[in-house]
Amino acid sequence: MPILTFPRRIAVIGAGISGLSCAQALKHAGLRVNVYEKSRGLGGRLATRRPFGRDHPLGVDHGAPYAQADQPSIQDELAALGALWDEPQLPQNAIVGVPGMSDLARPLAEGLEVTTGTEIESIARGDDDTLLRDVTGGVHGPFDAVAVAVPAPQVGRLLGADPTGLADAVMAPCWTLLLAFEERLETDLVVAKPEEGPFELLVRNSAKADRSDTYDAGVGHCRPDWSAEHLVEEKEAMAAKLLEAFRQTFGGEPPAPSYCAAHRWRYARVVKPAGSAYWLSADGALGCCGDWRLGALAGDAHRSGAMLGRAMAQKLPG
Repeated sequence: MPILTFPRRIAVIGAGISGLSCAQALKHAGLRVNVYEKSRGLGGRLATRRPFGRDHPLGVDHGAPYAQADQPSIQDELAALGALWDEPQLPQNAIVGVPGMSDLARPLAEGLEVTTGTEIESIARGDDDTLLRDVTGGVHGPFDAVAVAVPAPQVGRLLGADPTGLADAVMAPCWTLLLAFEERLETDLVVAKPEEGPFELLVRNSAKADRSDTYDAGVGHCRPDWSAEHLVEEKEAMAAKLLEAFRQTFGGEPPAPSYCAAHRWRYARVVKPAGSAYWLSADGALGCCGDWRLGALAGDAHRSGAMLGRAMAQKLPG
């Protein structure tokens, strides 16, 4: 009688572009993959908020305003998932998701078992397998291996180890202003880089490909040093402060927004990467990946995740 065998079961923590790329590489190798994400949606910092509800056509890309990659092959992959944003003040290879930035990540989740709204708090390794515990006390598993795809400052707490390069990685925060209007703004502004004030970049979200032509939206990304200085302020107070800064930068008197909010990205941008694509334990049962290992681009996150997934699959016994 033949002995039945089952695919190795792997957990990936984090459903940003790095975690999803890792999960797809593992799935391609014939492994069973479960992805856990603390947020309600996919994409990590490739994020889109629907201020008037999911059925409303207006979305606001409050994370990365665009995506790009240094490697031509990965740039082609991103381009196939979205649309080129040809704007003089942006890089020539800027890609945006359609109809929102989070849609760049959505195809990478196809065929995967993804659990959203579940924040993993700890990883418990046994002699033969590994369990995950979430912040509500729920237990997930058992798994044969775990890949951690979260920002560098959160990695050590989960792995209980010091992966090579973790201490060298530096990430900066970013406060972001989200504005939504139920009418079109009378402005030619598409992208602005103010020389003064808190904003590093102002983006007319509605100028991107395949956005609503009835409503309008704007996003202001604050400078890293300014964001760090104001990191612990309350979101409501920050929204009011940034709205006033937007009005001063905008000039004139823009209409009152129908929606105004501030979002705090504690780990928004890679300032100094770890310098290697991923870390993997000697037995292949624990690993980590992310843009913080290679650089600040979405392509760096994609490459890091895919490389960890392939390396982990090769390490695990059949």
